[in-house]
Amino acid sequence: MPLPGHDAPTRRVIRRVLTLGTAIACVLWRPSSAEAQRLQFTKLTADDGLSGAWVPSIFQDARGFMWFGTRRGLDRYDGYGITSYRHIRGDSSSLPDGYIEFIKEDRDSALWVGTRKGVSRFDRARDSFRNYTVGAGAEGRPVLSMLHTKDGTLLVGTDDGLYKLDRTTGTSSRYPGGSVQLAGKSMIALLEDRRGHVWIATKEAGLIDLDPRSVTARTYAGAPGAASGFPDVDVRAIVEDGAGILWVGTYRGGLVRLDPASGALSKFEHDASNPRSLAINAIQTLALAGQDGLWVALENGGLDRFDIPSGTFRHNAYDPNNPTGLNNNSVWSVFEDRTGTLWAGTFAGGVNIAKRNSEAIRTYRAVPGDASSLSVNSVLGFAQDSSGGLWVATDGGGLNRFDITTGRFVRTTTKTSALNQDAVLAVAAEPGGALWLGTWAGGI
Repeated sequence: MPLPGHDAPTRRVIRRVLTLGTAIACVLWRPSSAEAQRLQFTKLTADDGLSGAWVPSIFQDARGFMWFGTRRGLDRYDGYGITSYRHIRGDSSSLPDGYIEFIKEDRDSALWVGTRKGVSRFDRARDSFRNYTVGAGAEGRPVLSMLHTKDGTLLVGTDDGLYKLDRTTGTSSRYPGGSVQLAGKSMIALLEDRRGHVWIATKEAGLIDLDPRSVTARTYAGAPGAASGFPDVDVRAIVEDGAGILWVGTYRGGLVRLDPASGALSKFEHDASNPRSLAINAIQTLALAGQDGLWVALENGGLDRFDIPSGTFRHNAYDPNNPTGLNNNSVWSVFEDRTGTLWAGTFAGGVNIAKRNSEAIRTYRAVPGDASSLSVNSVLGFAQDSSGGLWVATDGGGLNRFDITTGRFVRTTTKTSALNQDAVLAVAAEPGGALWLGTWAGGI
């Protein structure tokens, strides 16, 4: 609501009051519960130039660029704009296919991209690609993962086993699995631990621990819901923490902690009676979160942060009434960059971005159709009563009482009370509980 008849200095004072009130609100609304600690996200979508809404891979290269793999091409983001790379018919220096499976750098900082028609190495000087087929056939196999080992071997995981790629000749050969048959298996993720063992996440045969020196292998696989043992055969992700412990994400059995030396494991699954347990058991991928946590990307369960010391999970899920939350519950990729910014790729919402400590300040806005949201976005004053309730004076939306625990508002307006004006310019609370309101053209 405009304030007619006020001169410029008065309007400046009102703006200062609003700014001060907003700063106070940030302090008072610092998260005090697990519900209030959800991250706040900005988004990159097709409106910003993203090639597709489905983003199954995210990576930051050595130069700081963010790369997004979509099902319609590869995108590079410099913080301002997006450059897209797609397959161009007849151009052998373009990507062989737009269906991106992974993005990763090798130990020499060369950028590699996996597609349904082989793997490609990015030539930064020419802004083009050198393409390699892997396996039999003119187009080779889809390449799902890659690992550049400490001894310089370049391994690529396909939907038909593990291969060794010679970058000089461009040829590939099957990699031996010892007693474990690797051919025919989908290699979703590869990791080399500090002992030099290669760990292979497969979609149908569980987790494989391969010792390249002795060419021996051990398999971890089991049935979801089993009381003991490894909980699944469908493994989607592996990461190693600073202590050398492996964390394994399965599609139906939740999160597994695995000691690679002893083989001892413990499981973290969804428990309906425990709100701090894993949101759901369907994990798409994992990423380290600082020194003591994991980001857990879930299929139709949002994004969880796992605190390793306490063994508890904090949830971030899609809420249609929260415009700064996740915009899609199916999270396929997650990456924490060198500044601590979190990047989450979704199935249908593009890229969601949360800055470091974004959960420390939470924004509340009016949401059309939600009577428990702030009545209007023009906020002019605050007061906290003796019971701890926070009262919010608005310009045109009356008086709102904010519940810090639930994050919800109760509105008091001219339609629901004896309030004679919805333009409330100021509010103050007496120790005994009485409220004083200053209104526009309605007195006190």
